[in-house]
Amino acid sequence: MTLPIDEVDEPLRSVKLAEIRGIVAPRVHPIGRYRRRAYEHLEPTTARCHHRSHDAPAIECTCGFHAVRHVDQLPEVTTVVADSVVLDVELSGTVVEHEHGYRAEQQSVLGVRFPAACSWCGAEATRVVAGRIWRSSCARCLTGARRGRAMTRADATARLGVDVVFDRLPTERRRHHVLGSLRAIGMLGLALLPLLLLGRADASKVTAAAMVAVVLCSAVWCAATVLARSIRPHRSFFVAQSGCLFAASLLLMAATP
Repeated sequence: MTLPIDEVDEPLRSVKLAEIRGIVAPRVHPIGRYRRRAYEHLEPTTARCHHRSHDAPAIECTCGFHAVRHVDQLPEVTTVVADSVVLDVELSGTVVEHEHGYRAEQQSVLGVRFPAACSWCGAEATRVVAGRIWRSSCARCLTGARRGRAMTRADATARLGVDVVFDRLPTERRRHHVLGSLRAIGMLGLALLPLLLLGRADASKVTAAAMVAVVLCSAVWCAATVLARSIRPHRSFFVAQSGCLFAASLLLMAATP
């Protein structure tokens, strides 16, 4: 259900999921369908539609800055993944109100909430570790390269330019990891099928060896999916397994008269 578009006289305080990426120049990436598009977090930003030439937000489109009223609503509108952060934002300008949140024309980032639990062991976090993805960490897990990239909450605030706090945030749902694991096991089963069929064909030793190698690669990606700490890499692992299945199919076709 969508309510009418309205002009906001006073900014709306809202929250949204995001992730912080980059060691040298940290960027903010929203979690969800458009998470690859980073946006400016130090200055108020105006949304624009990347698919059509209209002003954002528009009723007939999904453009605009998305946010919800409360942190507890975030799992209802997107998939929460490990190492996500929550942005405290102000929405202004033209705003479209939905059943679970808003789409806005303008957005200002006020602060960043990092998970209060360490990303590696789950203990209480006291540091923020910069990296490809910024993570929360406890003092015990600051080993090796992490120690050199770790910073206090105050240092992280100075580095990002907005207030940084540790907070209890929504976590990944177990069922998403289970579904990803079952999908990976199913893909491995499909990769095994051409290997079984190859035994009935008059295939050369080279083709048979290549087929075994492809199936082993699929097994490795399957194990990586099941053992992954987060569902974050599941999509990439699935693409790799799909490539293995495609290669196995080609080898079977080549070996079949």
